[in-house]
Amino acid sequence: VEATPKSFGRPPGFDVLGHLVRSIAMLPRAHGVEVLLATDLDSARRAVFVELGELTTCAGGVRLTVQADDLDWVARELARLPFGFRIRKPVALRRALAAHGRALVERAA
Repeated sequence: VEATPKSFGRPPGFDVLGHLVRSIAMLPRAHGVEVLLATDLDSARRAVFVELGELTTCAGGVRLTVQADDLDWVARELARLPFGFRIRKPVALRRALAAHGRALVERAA
């Protein structure tokens, strides 16, 4: 390794903490999750905390990409959203969300 006199400047508007948080959120885990949120990007950013995953605009709404070890946790996070969504993958997340819904109905009774 040899030090050079050159340095690398931070790009304008670069958010170091935001980049770190997103990088940690997207570390590979047991389950790759993709959900289509029926909303716009600004509304999604207000409702989805940055540590959950990555939000990108796509046809039909906003794509939420998550890396998670616990699908039950993802199901609970999806259940609190104020807009509709469609689970694209994995199928096991649909089962986890249905189980969470049944548990909520039982508690309400």
